[in-house]
Amino acid sequence: MSISYHIDSYSDNQKIWRYIDFTKLISLIESSKLFLARADSMVDDPFEGSYPLLNIIKRKKDGLPDKLLYELEQVNTKFKEYVYFNCWHANDYESAAMWNLYLKSNEGVAIQTKLKHLKNSLKNHNEHMIHIRDIKYIDYSKDEFNDNDVLEAFIHKRKSFEHEKEIRIMRALLNYSKSEDILNDPNKIIIKGGLSIDVDLEMLIQKIYIAPDAPKWFYNLVVDVLKRYDSIYNIDLSSRVKKSNLKIDPIF
Repeated sequence: MSISYHIDSYSDNQKIWRYIDFTKLISLIESSKLFLARADSMVDDPFEGSYPLLNIIKRKKDGLPDKLLYELEQVNTKFKEYVYFNCWHANDYESAAMWNLYLKSNEGVAIQTKLKHLKNSLKNHNEHMIHIRDIKYIDYSKDEFNDNDVLEAFIHKRKSFEHEKEIRIMRALLNYSKSEDILNDPNKIIIKGGLSIDVDLEMLIQKIYIAPDAPKWFYNLVVDVLKRYDSIYNIDLSSRVKKSNLKIDPIF
């Protein structure tokens, strides 16, 4: 398996979280696969895969002709269709903001693991490398990054998203250097929506936290369903279910 693991801001023991609804949890366990969404589906941030202003200015200073500048812009835009990722939140504690941002109801969960467990849980074996990176947050009007590596455009985001503290699993399905393939590809290798990679569930899922406002019946449902999967797959996930402590009573 080919994994490119490069984390600048955190240790291997850093806790990371993925906040999802119940159906996505079941999909993960049923399939033993992590879903990677296509980059151009990230409509909440139109800057995904784009370059800062200083990078664009530098291209012009390098004397690239207008036709080539235009083609480069077209290639970079098209490349978003070939990059897929799965996102996690780095934090030593639960995040009230993440619960609110990523769950549409109180019937959700947060999978908690560590960076080392995430890396060691990946099981795919094929020619496409898996990249694990921590996102850098910059000012796109003042900062720049190395544009010799196209994946740099997918590990930088605007400072407005800094609260996400994002760890990203990525996979690119095309060699960026073959720009003519990107612009003229007859959609043979573009996967609509996203793709999945195999994972070791027991390695990946260290704990499962139930949403702070979830009713008692939902907690019991999650435990009961996971017990069934424990029996089917001979694993132990049901014992890892925890109730969020964000709504415990304070002491005055």
